[in-house]
Amino acid sequence: MEMVSKGKGSAHPAPSLSCADILTVLYYNIMNVRPDEPDWPDRDRLILSKGHACPALYSVLENKGYFPREEIYSLRGCRSILQGHPDMKKTPGVDMTSGSLGHGLAAGVGMAIGLRLRKSLANVYVILGDGEIQEGVVWEAAMSASKYRLSNLIAVLDYNHLQSSGFVEDNM
Repeated sequence: MEMVSKGKGSAHPAPSLSCADILTVLYYNIMNVRPDEPDWPDRDRLILSKGHACPALYSVLENKGYFPREEIYSLRGCRSILQGHPDMKKTPGVDMTSGSLGHGLAAGVGMAIGLRLRKSLANVYVILGDGEIQEGVVWEAAMSASKYRLSNLIAVLDYNHLQSSGFVEDNM
C-alpha cells in the first residue's frame, strides 16, 4: 500500500492485495530462486499473468533483495524499473513482461517446454486472475499443457470473484 500511495502514478491496489498471499507463499516457501543471481538458468520462473497486480510482485521481489527498497517509491515513474505492468527488461526477478490478460499461461507452456528440453528441474508458476480465464487462449494453453504433460508448469488461480467490469459470474 505504501508503494501504491507514494508511487509516481496510479496503480491497482485491489488485484495486488488479492494475490499478495499467493506470491508470498511461492517466493518464501516453494520457489527455488536466487535474488543475487536473478538470471540463474535453473531458477523457478513466475509469470504474473494478471500483470496489473504487479505492486504485490514488486513488494515481494524488493523484500527478497532483488532491488533496493528506495525503488518502490518510483512505481510507474517515467524511468523507473517498476512500471505499471511487469517488465522483464527493466525489473530484476521478472521472468515475463505481462499486461495483456490471458497470455501468461501460453507463455508458461513455452517456458516449461524449454526447461524440459534443457533437462532443467525448474518449475514455471503462472498466477492467473479469475476474470482472465474467460479468454480462449488460456484454455488453448491449458489443453497444450495437458497434451505435453507439463508437470513443471503450475497454474495458480487468484479466485477473488472480481474483474474490472464487475463480478466474474456476471460477465462473459
